[in-house]
Amino acid sequence: MITLKIKYKIKKEDEASFHLDLYERRKTQSSAYRYAYNRLKDVVSQKDIYHLIKDKFNLPTWFNRSAIVRANGQYKADKTNKVIKKIFGGKKNFTRRCKNYITNKEWKDKRLEDLYSVGHSGTSGNYKFGFTNDYIIYKPEFGVKIKLYLPYLHKKRQLQYDKIIQLTKERKMPVTVSLNNNYIMLSVKQDLINTKSKPTIKGRYLGIDLNPNYIGVSFYKENKKLITTKLYNLNNLTGKHCNPNKLKHEVREIATQIGRLACHYQIEYLFVEDLKFLQGNKKKGKNYNRLTSNQWLINEFNRMLSKYGKLIKVNCAYSTTIGNVVNSKYPDPIAASMEIARRGIECRIQKGGGSFYPPMLPSSVLLSRWKDLEEKNIGTWIELHNWLRSSGMIYRVPIPNIGMFSLFSSSIKSQVLVF
Repeated sequence: MITLKIKYKIKKEDEASFHLDLYERRKTQSSAYRYAYNRLKDVVSQKDIYHLIKDKFNLPTWFNRSAIVRANGQYKADKTNKVIKKIFGGKKNFTRRCKNYITNKEWKDKRLEDLYSVGHSGTSGNYKFGFTNDYIIYKPEFGVKIKLYLPYLHKKRQLQYDKIIQLTKERKMPVTVSLNNNYIMLSVKQDLINTKSKPTIKGRYLGIDLNPNYIGVSFYKENKKLITTKLYNLNNLTGKHCNPNKLKHEVREIATQIGRLACHYQIEYLFVEDLKFLQGNKKKGKNYNRLTSNQWLINEFNRMLSKYGKLIKVNCAYSTTIGNVVNSKYPDPIAASMEIARRGIECRIQKGGGSFYPPMLPSSVLLSRWKDLEEKNIGTWIELHNWLRSSGMIYRVPIPNIGMFSLFSSSIKSQVLVF
């Protein structure tokens, strides 16, 4: 999601009555929002909450529904973050009120939420707001229309707003609106108004190999010609003394950079590993359990990356072994990402479907790396994988020396390295 925050104006003669009416509506909806939130904690259904709010608060139907939607979103977020006691207005302000540092009115104003209206594509973006070039029409109730005049918008913001007007007229995009005395906030899906993205070139793709400490990426043209590769080193962020917030931030930054590179190279398909996790002890030590259970932010990475193209999950069975054997000139994670990319384009996209496994390498190539294979009858990739694992032979291509990496450019405080 992306939010456009715009300072608006109304006619001077209407200011006093408008702000008074808006204040009362915000006050009532804020109470409805808090009421709905507390009922959700009591495991009351949204349908029952709607009927309770309808009888208790004097608000138009859509504002009541929006209060419930907002409360439900906040409740889910707090539940995920394990928030036990929600203090509306903020704990800091509550403490200040208890110590009489702020007045009761100031405390109530801190608890006041913006007027909230959930978007609806079928009604030109929103039931309560309409969008034109020069102003936004605010429709608090039947028969009432108030024009919120817009200021001059700089080029990028104007292009985004123009896109909102176009798509709402075509009934293709919901716009969720928040309104206070000074600003109107328009929240929409980012990919729908992305004015910078280039059109993709048909058949271009990338493959990504994910693990907790390294992320390997390979970018390909439509003729299966390699464009470039990237290798991100997260070792400084993981482990026993991991900072979860910093790790999450950097993973999001990496996904964003990969996504922007995908837009730059006009990539059509983004292939990632289809990974399924076993819960509990993997019997490989505490560090392994910590990395795979708590510090492997695959879902967050994929969620961020999906904003930049068609994200397709690929069965990754034996991809590390095959990638390292076939692409032995590249470091382990990049080599594996190249196999993910090949498997994705050949098996998921191309008509008729390609082979899940690439052609087996000639025995002379394999013998040049592992002479002990001469005594073995290896005919498939699975047999080779099993032999390499059981024999303890080294098959992963080493990661480059730390001195060959450079600092990731997300910020000067970044602890991620990139090759």
